[in-house]
Formats: sequence, structure tokens, C-alpha cells
Amino acid sequence: MNNKKFLDLAREAGFVVWGKEDWGPGPEYVDWSCDYDKELEALCELIVRRCASKVRHIEMSGGGNIGDVILHDFGLSASTGSKLSA
Repeated sequence: MNNKKFLDLAREAGFVVWGKEDWGPGPEYVDWSCDYDKELEALCELIVRRCASKVRHIEMSGGGNIGDVILHDFGLSASTGSKLSA
């Protein structure tokens, strides 16, 4: 999984993550019977966007809004479906 915060959320949710086992796909991959890493990341992004949309109306004194701060913290842009470059 490319985004560490999404991986941390997966661990917090109870997903098993591969270690350095020789027979596994490599460290920091969710242990699925199939490769669902992209689907999990998409789910997390949807959750973050939904939460951010709930507070987008709260303006910050220096400009911008709380929703955009949340999106930025997770490496997402305000436009749907695109990520900020790292």
C-alpha cells in the first residue's frame, strides 16, 4: 500500500499485514486471499472525502476550510479522484 496513513487505518481496523515472510508478497501488504490493496485504498479515500465534505463549510481564519485541510493531510486534492503529488 503506497499511503502509510491508509495502511495504519487498515491495521487499526484489524487487518493483518504481511511482514518479511519469504512466501509473502512483501512487507506492508494487507493479507487477503486476493489482491484487494487498491480497493482498500479506494475505500479509505471515500471515507476521508466523506468526512472532509462534512466540515468543508468551516472556514479557517487564514483562508481555506477544514475539509481541505483534512484532504491535504491524507495526500488528496479537493477535486474528486485526484491525489496531490508527493
